[in-house]
Amino acid sequence: MSLFKSSFWVILSLVVLRSQPYILLGKYQLTQVYPVAVDPGQPLQISLKIQTTSHDQLNLPLYNIEGLVMDVLHFDLDRPTKADAFHQYVNLSCPVPDLPSGIYSFDQRNYFMVKAKGPKRMALIYPENTIQAYNNYGGKSFYGYNSSDGKPADTLSFNRPVEFFDEFFSLEFGRWLAKTYGDQIAYFTDRDLDHYENIAQSDVLIIPGHSEYWSRKARENFDHFVDGGKHAIILSGNTCWWQVRYHEDQIICHKEDGTDPTLHKELNTVLWSDPTLQYSILKSIGQDFSLGGYGKQVDSGWDGYRICVNNNPLFENTKLQKGDTLKLSTTEYDGTVIKDFYDGFPIIDAAALGFHQATIIGFDRGFRDHETFGTWIAFKKKQKAGTVFNVGSTNWCESNSFLSNSPIPVLTQNMIELVLDATKLELFWKEIQAN
Repeated sequence: MSLFKSSFWVILSLVVLRSQPYILLGKYQLTQVYPVAVDPGQPLQISLKIQTTSHDQLNLPLYNIEGLVMDVLHFDLDRPTKADAFHQYVNLSCPVPDLPSGIYSFDQRNYFMVKAKGPKRMALIYPENTIQAYNNYGGKSFYGYNSSDGKPADTLSFNRPVEFFDEFFSLEFGRWLAKTYGDQIAYFTDRDLDHYENIAQSDVLIIPGHSEYWSRKARENFDHFVDGGKHAIILSGNTCWWQVRYHEDQIICHKEDGTDPTLHKELNTVLWSDPTLQYSILKSIGQDFSLGGYGKQVDSGWDGYRICVNNNPLFENTKLQKGDTLKLSTTEYDGTVIKDFYDGFPIIDAAALGFHQATIIGFDRGFRDHETFGTWIAFKKKQKAGTVFNVGSTNWCESNSFLSNSPIPVLTQNMIELVLDATKLELFWKEIQAN
């Protein structure tokens, strides 16, 4: 059953036009599009408000994230039956064209993602779980502050329209990614990480934005991927904080203690830091929110990362060196286990983490009931495991990072290039050991 009720419902075939886009019906306003992520050929639901004329055809341009027209979708519309003489309100359902995996829009305002059909060397995991967790379309989210009656839901539908959350995955980051790596990246969502075959032939996982809600199977597949010698770049903060489950097209998270009805306690939707789950966040991604805390507080930090190492491969084409500050105003940090400080710089406790190699690249002071430390780290869990870079910030991928003169785009590309090149990666770890 659709979320939208209308005086009529139009199910139309898709015709691809090889011409410049034009609107026979005149002006239109796209009000909603969902799901937020679709497979090629999967139905996409579109809701529009159209200025009526004597015509009954609509050509709808389809843009990629860089604003280029990829196709034009042609619709034959019924004559308006609504009493409004000036506008026609239409809900359309059409299969998604056979497009390269990426992010698209019909109006350059409401965006959706087309998932990958096949493997690429890099796989990006779009944080759809977090986006829907905060999305209150229909009156409910996983949070009381924006839910009806101040009461959060414990089950939400993926089949809901949703605004584009800048802090979770900004358009500027998406455009930079498309421009820099094009079709080298396969786009997936959190739910796709439950199926290892989606990532099995990739060499690198990229976790962007604010990836807060993970299923157990996703964690197990992430660990299997990295333990098998492949790499991950986590461009996120407050990562892997809540466990979730799925049921068909729903995401489930019972946040109040004792309210989850599951009989399988290892699937209980509590914080991953809960000892009853016996699956520490630190063992997978090297840090967590409880150690990192909030960055935008009154503290003695630098509103960004103070660089802790000198490393030419990582800082290539930037002017950063040890002691400098990488400006990055951060809402929520992840932090790692710190063994001690030497000359004002923190030392990671690799032994406590059980890691073969680990280093803190940068740190900031935060606050969460007490002083905390947000950290940007790199680690290898075992000698033959892959390298993981974890930036530990919810704001690494936001607009300001990719619109300003910040070195963050360069650093992001440097991390990606390091894990794609075994020789460069070996040099990175040699220089870390020499620091």
